[in-house]
Amino acid sequence: MSLLTLLRVPETHVLEENYTVLMETHVQYLREHPKTTVQAVEGLQAEKFIGDLDGLLDFMAVDKKYHYLIGRMNGYNCSNDYDGEKEAFLIPATDIASQFLEIYTSLED
Repeated sequence: MSLLTLLRVPETHVLEENYTVLMETHVQYLREHPKTTVQAVEGLQAEKFIGDLDGLLDFMAVDKKYHYLIGRMNGYNCSNDYDGEKEAFLIPATDIASQFLEIYTSLED
């Protein structure tokens, strides 16, 4: 088994600028959506991942395609902005967030 099969690499379209623009337009909607949940993080975990929100989300077993969205829903502009202070994160319902992904991937160029 190669290292690349062990790494959870995001799908290529998730890295496209148009995808982030689409997600950005739905941040407020998802913050307020009734299916959005709050997930707690223990203090030691929060401290361990200071400056590495992506690492924390990986630890929480969050699919990489939602990292940007969760960061924005919680007020971060990039993974490095995480200061370890926040110990409760808004997490969108994957069925709702994945609908936006499906719309994005179904659009014709």
